[in-house]
Amino acid sequence: MEREMVYKSNDINVVMALSELRKNIISWFPIRENSEILEIGGNYGEITEELCKKGKTVSIEPDKDKAQIIFERLKNVSNLEIISKKLDEIKFEKKFDYIVLIGCVENINNIYGEYKNNSEALLELLKYLQTLLKPSGKILLAFDNKYAIKYWAGAVNNRGEIAYKSLFDEENALYKEKIEEIIKNACYNNIKFYYPLPDYKLANVIYSSEYLPKPNEAKLRYYAYYNDYSNIIFNEINAINSLARDGKFEHFTNSYFIEISNDEIMCDTKFVSFNNLRKRKNRLITRIVGDKVYKESVEDESQQFMEEYLNNLDRLKKLGFNSIEKIEENKAVSPYLNYMTLTEKLVDYAKNDNMDLFYETINEWYEKLKNLLGIIQVINNENNKSGLNYTNNGFIDLTFDNVFVNNNEYYVLDQEWFKENIPIEFILYRSIYNMYEYNPELNKIVEKNIIMNKFNLTEHEEYFEELEKQFRNEVTDSDVIEFYNSTYKNVLYLNDLVNNYNELISNNEKLKENINYFIENENKLNEKISELSDIIEGQNNKLNNENNEINKLNSELIEIKKTKTWKLVNYFKRNGENDRR
Repeated sequence: MEREMVYKSNDINVVMALSELRKNIISWFPIRENSEILEIGGNYGEITEELCKKGKTVSIEPDKDKAQIIFERLKNVSNLEIISKKLDEIKFEKKFDYIVLIGCVENINNIYGEYKNNSEALLELLKYLQTLLKPSGKILLAFDNKYAIKYWAGAVNNRGEIAYKSLFDEENALYKEKIEEIIKNACYNNIKFYYPLPDYKLANVIYSSEYLPKPNEAKLRYYAYYNDYSNIIFNEINAINSLARDGKFEHFTNSYFIEISNDEIMCDTKFVSFNNLRKRKNRLITRIVGDKVYKESVEDESQQFMEEYLNNLDRLKKLGFNSIEKIEENKAVSPYLNYMTLTEKLVDYAKNDNMDLFYETINEWYEKLKNLLGIIQVINNENNKSGLNYTNNGFIDLTFDNVFVNNNEYYVLDQEWFKENIPIEFILYRSIYNMYEYNPELNKIVEKNIIMNKFNLTEHEEYFEELEKQFRNEVTDSDVIEFYNSTYKNVLYLNDLVNNYNELISNNEKLKENINYFIENENKLNEKISELSDIIEGQNNKLNNENNEINKLNSELIEIKKTKTWKLVNYFKRNGENDRR
């Protein structure tokens, strides 16, 4: 299946089986060249090819259909042996440098033995693997955390169980302290934890116990994804930021990748970033190893982009920026700086109510950009706006996050993008926008629009938004992003539920007010009707009395007309009239 079709399928099972991002969990690990590797639980071969690039690989997959798929995918790979049996049915004649178990911990009984729960099965498996491991060998293990923040948010696990079930699974689901206990009981001497996000399956960043995430850092703004039938009730990204701030990240991260060894832990990698959302030609990998930072291409297609990045280092130095990265074997290498970023500096000023320094520092960096990047004369047209300072040295990632401050000196890193005819104000706009995006609490101190106004950026905001949109379309992989977005089928954050509930309550109160108004008016109307009814009844009674009186008089008149007197009067009355005639 063509790569584009994998993501356009919008089928999470297809992506899990065929995405090139699956290899991220293992591609960065420094497996020694020409190693003997045992893969337990090959599944569909998601990482098998990557293991083969690192050494001779034996892949164990008991499911014959899956084993056949691995064969079809990798039939041209010469250093791969596929065995479709359970591990305890195989007699090995050699030991291995690396034994890799990625994602099979949840179903160990399908691979090894018959045990009543996963904890017991994993313990016995690890004991058995001692017999297959060379003295300096390593076990590499990846699995989902029982207490993963995604499960608290409502995600359904890979086995399709109901939401929240794993949180209460005492026997099968594993967590940090439990796995540490199992490894210790299996008599291994050393262990090192890594924390892939969003998880081990589609790792975009990998932290370690030596390099934990800082609250609000950009790399924590990963793209989450969810299995079908998940009903998400809160934003896990916001939650993981809070956990990082409170020192609880290691216990609620979604997945673990663990290096286990009887020998000394040799891997000194602290942090890895992959840039999964970019087009393949723009993907670079960043690794913090010991006290150095390495940046290099992750795909063959990104070699040219890496060369452009290295050229940018020369450009920056010629312009007068303090760029501390050096070129070594087609890689960018720099010392790991334990300095504050310009973002951290500004946030610190704001939180300590030092707004004068806050504004002065932004202005100082703005003036430095204009001075070092240089301003060109441009003709105002539909592409160039008046009132802006354009430059042909458009390093648009000279944002606050990529600038480190020490003793009033600015050091720049990570300048991958170079464009001509770019407003310097666009760089400042991106800096301020990102600072507020990753530090939303700043709005409580000083609103973003106030900063934008102060530096005359607001009037050009639509233009800057269009430039940003063009840049993102140029850089990001729309198929990958569309896949991530497609997994948000049943997302209704708790905040939204609360807001909707409060809105319903508010509407209900308004409805009650309207009902009470109508009831009150109805009562008044009924009182008026009753009053009118009394009046009408009085008038009717009066009318009846008058009618009775008239009837009485009519009766009397009839009786009078029967009398002789009436007849005589009537006779004389008629004759009198005749006499007058």
